[in-house]
Amino acid sequence: MEIVVQTLTLTPLRDLREIKGPLAELLRVGREEAESAEDYIHATLTDEDEIYDAIGQPSLLAIGNRSESPTCLVEQAVNASLDRAFESAEALLLGRLGEVTLAEIMGDVEDRKRVTGLSHELEHHHAS
Repeated sequence: MEIVVQTLTLTPLRDLREIKGPLAELLRVGREEAESAEDYIHATLTDEDEIYDAIGQPSLLAIGNRSESPTCLVEQAVNASLDRAFESAEALLLGRLGEVTLAEIMGDVEDRKRVTGLSHELEHHHAS
């Protein structure tokens, strides 16, 4: 039995790009570079904080400015101030939510059951 070895040239369907940076910056650049949208990527995220909005979920706080691009300088200044307040509030809320444990929630459920005399069956109330 003769073994035949043949060399084949393989051409990838897409380029592979290696990118590094904070998620928001990588997404911004990705939207601007339409010609490389089909590339495979190897991404290294440099964000130091947890990433809440990694896949485009809506903002945790669904409040915002009436107009995103006002022409009035006063409205621009007010919007900037509100944006900072919204960012601070969202960071504070995310920080607090990050501290909540399942044990705390279940302890609260047990307290409510004792106070109300009601039972709570998760499968019954929250079945999909």
